[in-house]
Parts: sequence; structure tokens; C-alpha cells
Amino acid sequence: MEIDLVTETPVKSPKSDTLLSQLRAKVQKDLTRPDIFIEIPEREGVKLLLSPNVDREQHKEALKANTNKKGDVNTVKFAARLLAEQTRGIFINDQEVLDEDGNSLSFASDAMKEMTDTLVPVPDTVVAFFGKEHIVEAAAAALLTASGIGDDVEVEEAPLD
Repeated sequence: MEIDLVTETPVKSPKSDTLLSQLRAKVQKDLTRPDIFIEIPEREGVKLLLSPNVDREQHKEALKANTNKKGDVNTVKFAARLLAEQTRGIFINDQEVLDEDGNSLSFASDAMKEMTDTLVPVPDTVVAFFGKEHIVEAAAAALLTASGIGDDVEVEEAPLD
């Protein structure tokens, strides 16, 4: 413990040095993950920019919306919905593709529905864009992995005193 030589009283360490303040800083830190790119197989140079910030409520809602009365999940529709909701842009050769008005494309964009010859963004436009249903599922799995859903949590034994 440090002592103030003038007042001869203990000097508290600066707030930033305490364990409590260190924990406070970590707890208050923004946990938003940076956007990711997913390349589209068979479409050279084409990538989706996706936000991996899928929260539990979005995940649960997407599952619920794509589960039938028997409890079976339509994995293609589930995957397409997640991808459509999390898409932030579509890129070709590392440049963002914009619509005629200068807006980022989404699967609900008229331009996307027209180029894929579809009317329903989810799942039709998404599946047509990716080309194959299993690729849609694989891309959604990559998105969920990037979001941390399904991550293992490290366990360490605490020594007994």
C-alpha cells in the first residue's frame, strides 16, 4: 500500500488499476462482432457481407417460424431467413453492388428478385442466389459459427483449498 508522504494517509490506487474497475471495463465493453464475408461457391468473385450478431431471440424466432406442427424444422427456410436478415451487402470483385437508387442490395430488393426470377425473398430468392439448397444451409451454418452460437465454453477445475 502506498502512503501519501505529506498527509501520511494511505493512497488509493487509481481507479483503472483496481480489479473491480478492470472487470467493470470488460463488462461494459461492446460485444458486437465485426461483419463477415461469405463467398458464394460457383459464383466467382461474389460475396455476401453478413452481420454475425445473431441474438438468441432472432435464432429462436427463425426456428419457430420454420417449424411445422410436428416439430420438424425446414432447415432450408430457416437458413434462408437467417441469411436474408443478416445480409448487409452483396459484393462482386470486392466492390459493393448497389441498386439503381444507390442502396445496398438485400434479398428483398426488386433487383435481386428480378435477377433470380423469383417473387418471394425467403427462401426463393436466397436459394436461387446460392444455386443449391445445401449451400444455403452451409452458409447459414458458417454464419451461426461466426456468431458464436454453439461455441464451447472453456472449463477449468478450481483447486480445492
